[in-house]
Amino acid sequence: MKDEKLKKILFGGLILSVFVIAGVNIFNAVSGKELSTFEMIFLAMETYIFVFSTYYLVLTFFGWKKYEKRYPDADPQTKFAIIVPGHNEERVISGIVKNLNSDMNYPRDMFEVFVIADNCTDNTASIALEYGANVFENTTPKGAPRGKPYAIKAFLENNPDIYEKFDVLTIFDADNIVHFDYFKEVNAQFIANKDCDLIQCRVLSKNPDDNYISGGYSLSESFMNRFYTIPKQRFGLNTTIQGTGFNVRLDYLKEVGWNPKSITEDFEFQVEMSNLNKKSQFNCDAKIYDEKPTTTKNSLVQRLRWSRGHWNVAFGNTFKILASIIKHRTLTSLDTFFYSYNMSRTLLMGVGLILSGLSIFNIIDLPLSIYNNIFISLFTIFYTLALVYTAYQEQVADKGTMNFVHCIASYLWFTVTYLPLHLLSLLTFKSQTWKRTEKEINVSLEDRLKNSK
Repeated sequence: MKDEKLKKILFGGLILSVFVIAGVNIFNAVSGKELSTFEMIFLAMETYIFVFSTYYLVLTFFGWKKYEKRYPDADPQTKFAIIVPGHNEERVISGIVKNLNSDMNYPRDMFEVFVIADNCTDNTASIALEYGANVFENTTPKGAPRGKPYAIKAFLENNPDIYEKFDVLTIFDADNIVHFDYFKEVNAQFIANKDCDLIQCRVLSKNPDDNYISGGYSLSESFMNRFYTIPKQRFGLNTTIQGTGFNVRLDYLKEVGWNPKSITEDFEFQVEMSNLNKKSQFNCDAKIYDEKPTTTKNSLVQRLRWSRGHWNVAFGNTFKILASIIKHRTLTSLDTFFYSYNMSRTLLMGVGLILSGLSIFNIIDLPLSIYNNIFISLFTIFYTLALVYTAYQEQVADKGTMNFVHCIASYLWFTVTYLPLHLLSLLTFKSQTWKRTEKEINVSLEDRLKNSK
């Protein structure tokens, strides 16, 4: 406990230094100068980017040390209610049901598999039944809201005995494959951390090497886990919830209820936990594998939905997040604010790149930058390459066949295409229509692990 408190003090001190350095840079930039309106706007934009970027830079420093398991193994004590929401998933639903019923290194009488056939018009329900799942068929009246969060809410309302029979609710997507030690690891972590209400597992890719699109997703996830999620864990900050592979205590749901309604219910749930000062953690040893898009269209549609949902939740919870920062005075509340508005940093960086391009061709004159320094530019380039290469090495360890040049191209594509998506989603964030991403890769856990090291 003392060690954890010291870490939080250290991290808080580093974050405070970000604001101090930003203030010093602003002072140096404006000292003795009369700034025009454009220069003041440009300075404010750069300061905003500087604060957000430095915050995330500080986090990456603590990602160089590899993840270490910090809880002991434990005998099975936790009973899991596993739900798999799915809309027309007949191509893949048999894979996860069979996987859960036959591959798990956990007593079979301590978990149950429930498939939510959500307004299905195919054979999802019958196939799930055939492979041994309990099936809840959810039919939504015409004109009523639809989507994953509403399907989960309907399931919980129609199965109240879940709260008495099980300890934890686990949520997977229909295309997932679950590692055989998943429940063993989650059980042990919950036992060792009684104050933790949610555990997010590590999400890996079924198909990291299909093409540059699936490769971009895979590399981005490895990057975020290593240099954002794991460092947050080290300082006791809440984890990022990723939509699948998360486990929440049913006591929490019994107390608070299932409240998400947006098309990014995972982020909405994450913000709710932070505002209530509830604790969540990440588990790198509990793994699942999901299918990544392989076409530009599917990728853009999926990430546009993510971005729209993110803006919607951020705007709808801004004052609650700020109130939580004041009320709870926790680093998790502050981190939630940074995460909620990180997409705005991406947009402003895009504006900065455009302005820089106009300046190069002498179309406009840019005011003096608060960090106009060749060292910072070179450091940014080489440090980013080092981060990406480390994430690439984790990809190699996971699957063993990726090429670094391929990884760089994939990462650049994935990152650059997010800029127009963030802008379009900002302009259309009120559109909360859920669009399904087609999934069809149905491979076994044994096949997926075959090339892993």
